[in-house]
Amino acid sequence: MHFQQINLLEAMTLGDKDHFALQTHWIAWALAGLILLTGLGVYKKGSEITVLHNDIAGLQRKKVFLTEEMGAAEAAMKDVVQILALTLSKRIHWSNLMREVSLLIPEGVWITRWESFLPQLEKGKPAPQGKPKLQEGQPQVKFAGEALSQERLTRFLSGLENSPLILNTRLVHARQIKDEVHFEMVVTLKTEQAS
Repeated sequence: MHFQQINLLEAMTLGDKDHFALQTHWIAWALAGLILLTGLGVYKKGSEITVLHNDIAGLQRKKVFLTEEMGAAEAAMKDVVQILALTLSKRIHWSNLMREVSLLIPEGVWITRWESFLPQLEKGKPAPQGKPKLQEGQPQVKFAGEALSQERLTRFLSGLENSPLILNTRLVHARQIKDEVHFEMVVTLKTEQAS
């Protein structure tokens, strides 16, 4: 009889080597797959980060644009406020002026036309001697009317000169036509300061 000797340890080791090579092969593929998936995940996150950076840059451009627009709107609003303040500073209380004129006008003097305007002054032109310096845009009223005599018209002019509502009075013309004096005068009004 012939005995054959089999080394079981060696057989197990050889068998395990094939099995071990197979396991190593699968582990390598698994690691490669894991690295590939991680790379795809990193690429996807990188793409998302790029999109977010682009969104942030777009929002920053919008912020700059809106800040500029707000500055322009604020400047426009300041202009509107200044215009309103100027308008209110030139405000005339017509009822007070009419009451003042009705108290000053002597008997025998009639106003036939009443017209208001804001004149534009000539630059560098000095104020008339003895008269207050006018500011551009001070409201003025032009009166046209008739008087029974020069004396009555003079009394009316004098009363207007002393009025607290009137800054300056100027007779444009006075013409004697039959028994009446036809006149035209311009008065510069004091304006109420805006509060």
